[in-house]
Amino acid sequence: MKNNKPFKISALALFAALCFGQVSTSIASAASRLEIQDEIAPASYLNLTSMCSNDPSVSRRWRVRNATSTPIEYTWNVYGTSQSGSGLAAANGDTYFETAANTGPNTTKIYWTVGTTTYNKVKASGGEQCITTIPCGSNLIVNGDFESGNTGFTSQYTFKTDVSGNSEMVSENTFGVDVNVTLYHPNMTGLGRSGKFLMVNGNTGTVKTVWSQSINVSVGATYDFYAYVQRLNVGNPSQLKFYAGEQLIASYSPSTSGWVAVSASYISTVNGPIELKVIDSNLIAAGNDFGFDDISFVKVCVEEPQSCYASEVISFNQKKQNDGSTVSSGRSDATKALGAPQNNDTENFVSLGFGGDITLKFANPIKNGAGNDVRVTESTFGGTSCARFPETIRAFASQDGCHYIYLGEGCQDAEFDLGSLAWAQYIKLVDVSPIDATYQGTPVADAYDVDAVKCLNGSESNPVPSTLVTDVATQVIEYMPGLRKNGTAVTPARAIPTNALLLPQGTNNVNFVALGFGGSLALKFDYVIFDNAATNDISLVETSYGNPSCASYSEKVMVEGSLDGENWIMLTNEDICQDGEIDINNAGVIQYIRLTDRSASTKFSGTADGYDVDGLVVINDCHSNTTAARISDNTTTANEVASAEVFPNPFNESTNVEITTGDQDNSVTIRVVNFLGQQVYVETLNVASSSVVRHNVAMNELSKGVYFLTVETNTTKEIVKLVKN
Repeated sequence: MKNNKPFKISALALFAALCFGQVSTSIASAASRLEIQDEIAPASYLNLTSMCSNDPSVSRRWRVRNATSTPIEYTWNVYGTSQSGSGLAAANGDTYFETAANTGPNTTKIYWTVGTTTYNKVKASGGEQCITTIPCGSNLIVNGDFESGNTGFTSQYTFKTDVSGNSEMVSENTFGVDVNVTLYHPNMTGLGRSGKFLMVNGNTGTVKTVWSQSINVSVGATYDFYAYVQRLNVGNPSQLKFYAGEQLIASYSPSTSGWVAVSASYISTVNGPIELKVIDSNLIAAGNDFGFDDISFVKVCVEEPQSCYASEVISFNQKKQNDGSTVSSGRSDATKALGAPQNNDTENFVSLGFGGDITLKFANPIKNGAGNDVRVTESTFGGTSCARFPETIRAFASQDGCHYIYLGEGCQDAEFDLGSLAWAQYIKLVDVSPIDATYQGTPVADAYDVDAVKCLNGSESNPVPSTLVTDVATQVIEYMPGLRKNGTAVTPARAIPTNALLLPQGTNNVNFVALGFGGSLALKFDYVIFDNAATNDISLVETSYGNPSCASYSEKVMVEGSLDGENWIMLTNEDICQDGEIDINNAGVIQYIRLTDRSASTKFSGTADGYDVDGLVVINDCHSNTTAARISDNTTTANEVASAEVFPNPFNESTNVEITTGDQDNSVTIRVVNFLGQQVYVETLNVASSSVVRHNVAMNELSKGVYFLTVETNTTKEIVKLVKN
């Protein structure tokens, strides 16, 4: 039965004293305790961390992390003060306490006893302030209605109070805060809107700030500014200018009596404090008198429906902490990654563990809009930087929950663009945090902590499926052919790298690309390929006429994989001879394949040109069918169709299919499908052997876009991508 009693086990005392040192609190000075704190406090017990606080001038916040499976009683005190207290550190968890702020480093100690041995941890507070988000809809102006008098703002004018008579503001460059300006100047007239207001005797000589206040803003946020202004005297009206930071947001000259609302909108380009201020650019004294009331500066609320956050957990594969232990139960609830983030130092997140992953679904498709489209919020207590706490993920996006594109890598909070996808409904996050890194403030780390995943551009109202191609390579990244055995170049007909794209034909036709001895070919898939731990992942089809054995015709290839096309990982322990299957377990996930010929040229004739790549097919891409059921490498099939060409391509109304037949009479089926896989045209022709047949395919009724035309016999198949203008 698990022991949940406080940690007071005398059997550990001797071991702890020998291994970690011992301190007598009656003889050790404060300085000596500071010097030996790491020696006497083993990492496997408690750890003290200084956290941010809402107002460091008032209080300091501390975290006690317990790395053991048993609660531990501890006591704390603050050096140089009478502050002290006690607490119970939760098993495998975090406990917090606060101390009153004082001058100096606010050095705080916790200590606990194991048997007769006392251990301690000492930390100085950095005095960091927590970054808080001001809720939208709130007025950020302090004392904007001036009911609290001359407070909450600054002015370069001279402040006056009502003493006796009505001449306190007769002098220029003065102001007061009261309900009736006539009490301060015999020639001014004006009352507050509902009480006190700011009364100003206008400027002369130089431009001065009438009113200013420091406001914290968020980059990209929109703010609405309002102020009520009235003229207090007849003559030359004031020329008022309203600034947010360095930006002029409004101008107004009160030419009539009575209160008038001045409004403006401001979009912040910075994070942090800006100065909101009002100046009077009129330097003439006569009549240049005015009043302010009810100033407001409000952050505009942007509606963020729940659909903008992940709403369903599709899969969760949690791994271990960096010491091999299991992540605590409080950090293992995958549903904590759903909905809006809490943005606080509580366990409202799920930890992936090192190498773990989670797949989340949105209720509505995520729109690919301007800028980044997805934000992942991560929880790192105390706002520790990525350099000191490098919790990192790779992010992937999918429309169907099966085929994913790679979005990129991010440390802690991160944003990503959907790239080639017009929309997505699934986000997969894979932890790639360095397990051997030092994670500041804790001996045991549990990798990336997912608080929330949010869409940044709303939902896609018209989610048309992507035209990206699944299961096969679609792009040639690099082709560097070697030479033939006789030292000459690979013949042009066998040096077309695009022949290795899409589905392999599996025939004795020249529908492959030869690498040449020592040559290489790098291909890209539209979607990434994740390792399937239960089986191989990719089938590689090679062409060797007559289906010889590997022993008699050993065309071999080395296979490498990459996620980004720059960093390559060896995928096979041995070279593949002719056809073969590839397990990408060494890489985990890839989007690029590089094939390098490793055939021994001494075993071939003079015209041999190395490994011939017919195609690559993903084996278990969310399907249960096997390689044999999906493709067939019939290298002994008779040459039924020698070639098929399509022209023009792109086309407007129709295109031609020219079929050069082989040595058998046969029937040929011409089939056209759209990017959704829907058949839009089909026709079967009977063709004679050793002839050229040209057939017109009319598609004038089809809409513009991308189509795939297939020329198919009983045992051969060629696919051509068509574009209708």
